[in-house]
Amino acid sequence: MLHMNNRLAVYCFYDRDGIVDDYVLYFLKELRRTASRICCVVNGKLCESGRKALEGSADEVLCRENEGLDAGAFAFFVNSHSEEIRKYDELIFCNNSFFGPLYPLENVFCEMDGRNRKNDFWGMTIHPRYECVIHKSQKLGYVNEHVQSYFMVFTRQVSSSPVFLNFFRELPPIHSFYEAVCLFELELTRVLSEAGFSYGSLSDHEGFPQPNSTILYPDILIREKKFPFIKRKVFIEDYGAFFSSGRIHNAESCLQYVRESTSYDEGLIWQHILRTAKMSVLRQNLNLNFVLGTSSSTKLINPYRKTAVVCYISAPSDAKECIRFASNAAGMADLYFVSGKEEVLDAAMKCAACLSLPADRFILKPGRGGDVSAWLIACKPLFCSYDYICFVRGPADLRLHDSILSYDCFRMCIESMLFSKSYVANVLNTFETHPELGLAVMPPLRFGPFYGENFFVSPGTRDYLRYLMSDLKLYVPFDDDPVAPCGGMFWCRTAALRKVFCRNWTYDELPQEPLPPDGTILHALEKILPFAAQASGYCSAWIQPDAAAASIQNNLYYIDRKVSGKLFQTYGTSGLRPLLRNIGRISKALDNVKKAAQGKIRYAWDGFRYGRKRRAVLRQFGKEHERFIEFLSGRNDLWDPDYYLGENPDIAGKGLSPLDHYLTAGWKESRSPSGSLVTDAYLRVNPDCRLLDVSPLVHYYIYSRKRKVFCSYEELRGYLIEHCAEILKNSSVFDPDYYTKCCSKKHGFLPEGFNPYSFYLEHGAYESVRPSAGFGVHRYFERFPDIKTYGICPAAHYELIGKYI
Repeated sequence: MLHMNNRLAVYCFYDRDGIVDDYVLYFLKELRRTASRICCVVNGKLCESGRKALEGSADEVLCRENEGLDAGAFAFFVNSHSEEIRKYDELIFCNNSFFGPLYPLENVFCEMDGRNRKNDFWGMTIHPRYECVIHKSQKLGYVNEHVQSYFMVFTRQVSSSPVFLNFFRELPPIHSFYEAVCLFELELTRVLSEAGFSYGSLSDHEGFPQPNSTILYPDILIREKKFPFIKRKVFIEDYGAFFSSGRIHNAESCLQYVRESTSYDEGLIWQHILRTAKMSVLRQNLNLNFVLGTSSSTKLINPYRKTAVVCYISAPSDAKECIRFASNAAGMADLYFVSGKEEVLDAAMKCAACLSLPADRFILKPGRGGDVSAWLIACKPLFCSYDYICFVRGPADLRLHDSILSYDCFRMCIESMLFSKSYVANVLNTFETHPELGLAVMPPLRFGPFYGENFFVSPGTRDYLRYLMSDLKLYVPFDDDPVAPCGGMFWCRTAALRKVFCRNWTYDELPQEPLPPDGTILHALEKILPFAAQASGYCSAWIQPDAAAASIQNNLYYIDRKVSGKLFQTYGTSGLRPLLRNIGRISKALDNVKKAAQGKIRYAWDGFRYGRKRRAVLRQFGKEHERFIEFLSGRNDLWDPDYYLGENPDIAGKGLSPLDHYLTAGWKESRSPSGSLVTDAYLRVNPDCRLLDVSPLVHYYIYSRKRKVFCSYEELRGYLIEHCAEILKNSSVFDPDYYTKCCSKKHGFLPEGFNPYSFYLEHGAYESVRPSAGFGVHRYFERFPDIKTYGICPAAHYELIGKYI
């Protein structure tokens, strides 16, 4: 006679990168206490170390294509192991979509076995009936009550029945999550219950106002109902799912309960979510926002930690103010001052005389890279010598046209780092009490001109960020809303940023000072910090002093009241989700109408203009075809036939040479002719290439002899860093006197020592002030929208590209 602990467990595993984290191995170890055999079915790829780990924890590991989600994995196993299933008293279906168990699984099985009315199949939770249709594949006009499939148990009476086996044999292909819910989860409960099998669950849905209790009420489940699992979605689901129900603290509550009331290792949760989720999502769901005290005296929890405060000063006038704030950390941290100018360091030494600092605390660096090179290169040795580092900088580095605004911005940023002695102690204690915290920055500024800025990473910075993530081997999800330093100031645990300093940075890689306002690698280096911390297993958080929290809350309420009130009035709804849906629908409809109208006009005009140009280009190309072939033979950066064949093996046997294929069809299919020239990037920076309907190689050959041709916006941006000032002085569309008058009229004043050329270089790519009477900035930005996102001066762009198109 078989015993009830003779159970077969089928564990469905999927990971985007094929990595097996420790929470999976812990669950399999605990599952072993209740299952006599474990079979792991892997959907998709599996890394070698992951395979070895699973083989050491399961009796059998089966790998298959990632098809059908967990429903496909379970069907695959049932259809291929139907005879083996009959040998076991119970069959367990489970997957890796949850953390746990927080309590022994033996208790769960004892609880279910001890109930007066035993069920033929059961799960951890039952989803109640819900009057809605969630997908077209749904067979009923409502969501029927059903056992949720992340953990299900079937008695042998069910698992060996023809109804059960036929269900999986006839299960249709599943292509999406909602199809899996409708065709597998809902239908399995319905089919088995209609066949006369009873079902139940460890926890019912009574008392919960909304049906999805595992996501919306996990803290209540694990605390009051001794539920053994926490779903991964609690931590990584979009914040809107919790916002709509008001359950915005459940992830934080779960983590706190795990830490304080169970023996489950909290680090197993952090390890997985830091590898797989965006940091901005974790910051919201886990409420990683610390409002810290500024006045009450506080003792350091660990006074033996080594701490440094690094202050970058670029102007002598900033020295006194920077040192005033830095002195709030004196006695708790070593103070360092960095500058690219000797006279600034001399001023800092005089202002800091009362602190009696040794001479090596004042560091002179070359005039490249601004404040970024101060911490990235000049102070690199400190990251090996200290546990915590705070980096701040002076107001002159903010480069805002309004000096008062610059100081207000500087004050808010530096107060979030070094408000007072008590505040500094509270920051250090926060790092001590949260060992997972690696980077602490202030929330984005939301007042005056800063409202509307920094909501997303600009395309130019995004390109640099992706390059840096690859170069530094930061294998974490890309985040368009990184928890990055505001104003270039931050606190960090040095161990969290080691991946940034494992590369030997040089000053030659950074732009020469004075720096352009945007479009360089410096902005990406600031924003790479949270990615580096996450890749090292640390989270990033917002910090702010309690003295500033009230005004920040007022600012946010004012914004919400003004913007949301107008939106609700305009779009006629009162809920966030329907509001966003309405805005999206109307915006899409308006964009389609606008694009259609503009497209018809532009198509007619461009067809007339470029028809003649194209004929002229083709005539010239026909006459110089042999010279064109000779030109390409010495330019592997433009045309590399080996690269083209290697990247496009499908063109073999089509009857065309690689070059002829690219010239006729390859460029239109976004195939690139070499590793250096990317077709899509070339077409973006040279839109006339597509209008002429010629390949980038022909366009480059014809026009590179008449003017400078750029292969990408990155190349154009690099060229302008060195030559933009010269181009502006010789530009036909930049009138310094006219521009000075327009600036004075718009801003109401001109800063001391105003220089129209340097001011336009800093602000021209982002503002609407005309550089001359005949140059329409708005229309030019509409015609070339990429130049604004890449931070390229419109007048310089016109001289190099615009006037030829």
